[in-house]
Amino acid sequence: MLDIAIDTNGGQWFATFDTGLTYHGTLPATPLLLDLDPRNSPDYTPGGAKSYYLWLDPDTYTWHLAWSGDGIPTNTHTFEGSIIATAPIITATATGFEGGDSLSVNGNTLTINATEAISQDIVSFVLDRSATQLTLDLKIDGAYRPFNIQIGQAGELPPTAPFRLVPPQPISPTVLVEAESPLEEGDFAFVTGILTDTDSPVGHQIAWDMGDGTLSQCSHHCHQRGPGG
Repeated sequence: MLDIAIDTNGGQWFATFDTGLTYHGTLPATPLLLDLDPRNSPDYTPGGAKSYYLWLDPDTYTWHLAWSGDGIPTNTHTFEGSIIATAPIITATATGFEGGDSLSVNGNTLTINATEAISQDIVSFVLDRSATQLTLDLKIDGAYRPFNIQIGQAGELPPTAPFRLVPPQPISPTVLVEAESPLEEGDFAFVTGILTDTDSPVGHQIAWDMGDGTLSQCSHHCHQRGPGG
């Protein structure tokens, strides 16, 4: 395939292949809800290809939208569009913006308008965690090009644009605590605690209440000694 472009005003998509054939079809009235995993960054080289890259950092629950030029100084590409959430966008920051590039946030909507040729720009944003959907309405050079959007660590490509995603919901961490040997009442116990957190595997502390008013802390896989009872 050479290119795919989408005309939302006309409600049509067009795909051009290197054989010279062009296909077209009708767009759905509502952007498709796609089952794509956005966690962790795609593997890409800034300036290596004209494309968008979207990912979620599961440790911080921060989203990143990057766009890259194709590395040719004379090829300046326009990147414009919006991300609309079902809950407020709390913060948004821009990195690598040049003169004329813009980022704005209005409630649930983040809007970009920028150009890039040889490197990349990045917008990092944090959603209210009650958000259940994201609608991505992103264009390159005035057209929708879903095959130029990579999602998550796997670099998945949406089959159409605009499209919707379900943000992964944070999962409460769990702690497994067990004695390392059989105990009798009054014995001192060696206890092992293992923290499991799918969304944020680093940066946590386990607080142990030793039963005598004292607290002890450690990270992840812990050993503690205290009186049984």
